[in-house]
Amino acid sequence: MIRVASEDGKQQLRLLLTIPNQLREPAKDPLVLFAETPAGMPDAVRAWVYPGESIGYEFVYPREQAMKIAKQNHTSVLSQSGDAVERIDENGEKVPDSSK
Repeated sequence: MIRVASEDGKQQLRLLLTIPNQLREPAKDPLVLFAETPAGMPDAVRAWVYPGESIGYEFVYPREQAMKIAKQNHTSVLSQSGDAVERIDENGEKVPDSSK
């Protein structure tokens, strides 16, 4: 889980579900990976990695949002529906977790 808080840390703004995302080499600087999005659409954060770490955090999106991102990018996206977390394609179909 990633906790997003106000700048002073007093107010929790959001709790985000993540899974580990392995890089081949440790990140030299903070690293934020974005999914490609069409022009004019908001950026979709795929994962982030702290400096010096080779394991980062890949974000899990609610199913409906994951499907929208997958359709826009023609790729698979991590999705949560109930307790299940799975990678889905643009049609909402489960796909093997090999798109890292």
